[in-house]
Amino acid sequence: MAVFTLGGTITMTTDPATGGVVPALSAHDLLAAVPGLDAHPIDLRLREVRRVPSASLDFDDLTALAGAIDRTLAAGASTVWWWCRARTRSRRARSSSTSTTVMTSRSW
Repeated sequence: MAVFTLGGTITMTTDPATGGVVPALSAHDLLAAVPGLDAHPIDLRLREVRRVPSASLDFDDLTALAGAIDRTLAAGASTVWWWCRARTRSRRARSSSTSTTVMTSRSW
């Protein structure tokens, strides 16, 4: 299974030097925080496409994500997961100011 990350709110931590928040957590850090995940025999392929704040994501980042997914599927992955947490206008969120988490998987 391939897991892709772009950064976003979920990766933000406090920078001790500045006191501000920065996208510091990696894909490995995020999955290491899932209790019991290492007890399951899952072949995970982690791919950090970007590590930027949600507000900094743009279409170039999404194009890079799509390319990374295509290359991973071409290399034989059967399932891909990606997630992003961002402030967005979405029918699913039913609000223009709701913070929404999008988790998607696709199997071939």
